[in-house]
Amino acid sequence: MKNLKTTLESFLRGKRWFMGKNRVLKSVYIRESVSISPESRDCFLWLLEVRYRDNHQDFYLLPVRLLEKGVQATLLLKTRSGEFHEAFGDADFLRRFLKTLWNGIPLPGKNGKMIPKILYPFPKPRREIEVSGENREQSNSSLLFPGLGFLKLFRRQEPGAHPEAEMNAFLQRKHFPSSAKIYGSWTYRTKNESWMFALLQEDLSAFPNAWDRFKQNNTPVFFVKLGSELARMHLALSETKTPAFRPQKITRSYLSELLENIRSQARETQKDIETALLQKTFPHRKLAENLCLHLRENSEEVLSAETLNSVYGKRIRIHGDLHLGQILYRKPKLYFIDFEGEPARPLKERRIRQSPLKDVAGLLRSFDYARAFFKTETRGYPEKFLEAYFQTIQKSGLLSGDSETNRKLLGLFVLEKALYEVRYELANRPDWFEIPGKALLELLTASASGMKKETRKAGRALKSR
Repeated sequence: MKNLKTTLESFLRGKRWFMGKNRVLKSVYIRESVSISPESRDCFLWLLEVRYRDNHQDFYLLPVRLLEKGVQATLLLKTRSGEFHEAFGDADFLRRFLKTLWNGIPLPGKNGKMIPKILYPFPKPRREIEVSGENREQSNSSLLFPGLGFLKLFRRQEPGAHPEAEMNAFLQRKHFPSSAKIYGSWTYRTKNESWMFALLQEDLSAFPNAWDRFKQNNTPVFFVKLGSELARMHLALSETKTPAFRPQKITRSYLSELLENIRSQARETQKDIETALLQKTFPHRKLAENLCLHLRENSEEVLSAETLNSVYGKRIRIHGDLHLGQILYRKPKLYFIDFEGEPARPLKERRIRQSPLKDVAGLLRSFDYARAFFKTETRGYPEKFLEAYFQTIQKSGLLSGDSETNRKLLGLFVLEKALYEVRYELANRPDWFEIPGKALLELLTASASGMKKETRKAGRALKSR
């Protein structure tokens, strides 16, 4: 295999979905090439194997098209037979790719085959397929076929069951009304492995994104609807004996691992802030210095195992990366989308059962981001969201019976999310550091203050005996 590092490195580093920006590339190989148009042999899906100097490796999916020289498109590779260009924005490529779903014929590669499969009946278009909307590049690539469906191509690849397909299919079987239908999938299979390349989902473009319309949605009606609907989703995910979804008890070992993981994240966050402070142009220096101080002095105290002594309940499959951008809303209908979990984490980790309060924490942090970004006050509405959520889920046995205990566990997940956000903004958007930075500082100081009050209260109680 020819090492394409020189040719593809700058292209990869310029993409939001590329997770190796902080690593030194060693090599880039085409591990697999699947022709989606065997009759013309000019449209392909490449599975790239990216290796780094630290011996880590990643896999990425790249749609490419072989064109004549001089065509205006993103050039990836020059060969004697022509030029290979990135093809996700190519309308003709996308139409051909979509048509493979109706053909349903396995498409061979060098080491395996890609299998297009219809999962939910929907009509085949009678006229030319329309490709509309902007090619959305985030952790994956997506594009709308109006009136037909929403194509999502998973850029970072890994073998195994994919949460996006798994979660949506499960909720579809449970007749949960607030998730999108999955119309079809493209799965790549070798003798021993299965990789999810892409999904075609229900077209929900009539429903605006809740982040984009936060100012309009900033009402008690929206927050109450969101809280109750999230609880209903968690109830649907918990009422099953399906092995991959069956609820599990929250154990001492789970809580210990959770605390140790957050402690590790706190140490990592402190290091990242200290590294950022070495840059003379870094904004928000005073906030960063204050955060470092509190991470050093308060994180161990805040993350004491005694905090979770009275926690019990169940762990279930959850959304895993829930924020306002993953919610579509037009009164009275609401949808949850993008069930793949945090794309930076391995598939195995994204499928681990968690306390449902982890999703709740994700939304609380998203409310804070929206409030800061749109410069608007939420006027206590997040509390209405929590009231609606706890009221709907309270008799399920998923959470502790004591509201104070639930709030403590929720606070821990909010802290975990804020730590992640600080690291993310330092790596990608330093100007945004202030939003999670202020929240993290407030969480650390408030939690430490609360712990000291509890300690003093316990000390007075002992002296009075």
